[in-house]
This record gives sequence, C-alpha cells and structure tokens, in this order.
Amino acid sequence: MASVIRGDDNFDSSSVGPSTDLGAVGTHAMLGTDSKGIINPGTTRSGANLIWSGMAQFDFGTSTNLRTNLSASESAAGNPSGTWKILGQGYGSDRYTIAIWLRIS
Repeated sequence: MASVIRGDDNFDSSSVGPSTDLGAVGTHAMLGTDSKGIINPGTTRSGANLIWSGMAQFDFGTSTNLRTNLSASESAAGNPSGTWKILGQGYGSDRYTIAIWLRIS
C-alpha cells in the first residue's frame, strides 16, 4: 500500500527549513562581545551587547602582538537584534570573545 501525505505535510514546500535571513531567529553568526570576560558555553546575551565580527589576515612579519582591543564602536554594521546563545567559550577576564552564536529569540 502506498504512503499518503495529508494536511500540511507538503515536503516540497519552499517554506520548509530555517530562515537564511541575516540575524533571523535560528540563524548563526560570528559575533564579538563588547566587554571582556569569561563566557561559558550556552550563555545567552542580548544583541545590544554583541557586535558583528569576522576574521582578518594577520601579518606576523610586522608585529608579534595580536589585536586585543575590540569595541562596539568599531563595528560599522552595528549590533544584531534579539537574544543570542554562544556556541563556543570565551577565555580570560582580560579578553574579548569572538565566537559563533545562535539567535534564540
């Protein structure tokens, strides 16, 4: 006997799956904290306390010090909306954290 799909179980629908809109609930982003401190995995933060972040090439031939100063004023994109959960860990009370975050609301 063949299977029958009933009701809203249309698996060919274009609405199936999470949003891919930047900053939407359920999406991931690389964000930095706007203050220093240890952050345990699973900790949540308001987007007002996070900044859009990323990775940059560093030329070790010109300096031995990595950039450690990161502030919200340095992010041209501003702060993300909503509440975010860290999927990594922030180390050190004297360091800012850049990690992958999940928007939960």
